[in-house]
Amino acid sequence: MRSSPEKNQGDFFDALARLRPPLILTILLLLVGTMGFMAIDGFPFVDALYMTVISVATVGFGEIHPLSNAGRIFTMGLIFGGFAVFTYSVGVFVEVITRRDMFGLFRIQTMEARIRQFTDHYIIVGYTAISQELASVFKRRGVDFVVIEAEANRLRKLKQDNIEFFIQGDYFKHESYRKAAVGQARGIITTFKNDSDNITVVVTGRIVEDATGRDLFIVSTCSDAESKARLERVGADYVISPDNLIGTRIGSLALRPPTLGARSILEQVAFGEYTELDIREVSVEAEMPITGKTIRDSDLRKRTGAYVVAIKREGRKVHINPSPEERIRPGDTLMVIGTPKQLDRMAETLQEKAVATGATPKA
Repeated sequence: MRSSPEKNQGDFFDALARLRPPLILTILLLLVGTMGFMAIDGFPFVDALYMTVISVATVGFGEIHPLSNAGRIFTMGLIFGGFAVFTYSVGVFVEVITRRDMFGLFRIQTMEARIRQFTDHYIIVGYTAISQELASVFKRRGVDFVVIEAEANRLRKLKQDNIEFFIQGDYFKHESYRKAAVGQARGIITTFKNDSDNITVVVTGRIVEDATGRDLFIVSTCSDAESKARLERVGADYVISPDNLIGTRIGSLALRPPTLGARSILEQVAFGEYTELDIREVSVEAEMPITGKTIRDSDLRKRTGAYVVAIKREGRKVHINPSPEERIRPGDTLMVIGTPKQLDRMAETLQEKAVATGATPKA
């Protein structure tokens, strides 16, 4: 069963509000004591306040001025009142600290404040088995991400895995996404086994996107082809079937096994174990400066250090290891390999040139 989202900010200030009555009683006691000493025995203000404090605190100091009988009776009442207020205050303070977990609420407040400073991060909805692997990849690569989680057992696992930034809240409510700084996010990723949950997350993401005006890249998993089609119809940018992906990978290994006892280098590169290398796809648009040029003439290798290793063209199979004389056409998808810095430099280079021609590269 999903737990209802906690109103962390409300809980924090509600807990602080529980400390208000003891504080008010303490201030009132000091005011009554000070005014009483001034009225009964004519003490100056500072002396009256001093007598009130030492009486309420029961520190045992002597009288600084002689007291009348009425003053002594008033002092005894002040001591009893101070003891009562102190006992009540300690009880409230212990209850707030232990039952309301003030330190935990403060940590959550601090974490949410840091999340609000994020930009171009990913929001992972649900800490599933797939999300756990994804979070591990993001952590290795230094990618900022926030997890939205509602279920208690997954929250425990999330904390055991030292996931630093997470929101405890409903997967399908706007408040959870607002706390995850969706207005500055790059995208949303959902990996539930239940396709209906994934569909709801995608729809919620698109609604939030309209509200914030931020274009989101939404990725989802699915269980079958029918669910994939539904997810794409409701707005998912990319839908992955884990079963198909795993089956294809196992088939590839079975047909072309790596050296016995060795791990596949391709797997290590493609899935991020060699984090100095990365693979990225670039969609070529007509207005881009590389369009119509050969790979050699585009100068991508010289300018950025990244290599074009494949070209995918509509109506044609993927062309692996294209010739330097291969011409880049509108609608092509280039597969480029390089270090993260080289790939970022490539995106920046295309962006700078595209701005001059009015195009925006999709990388």
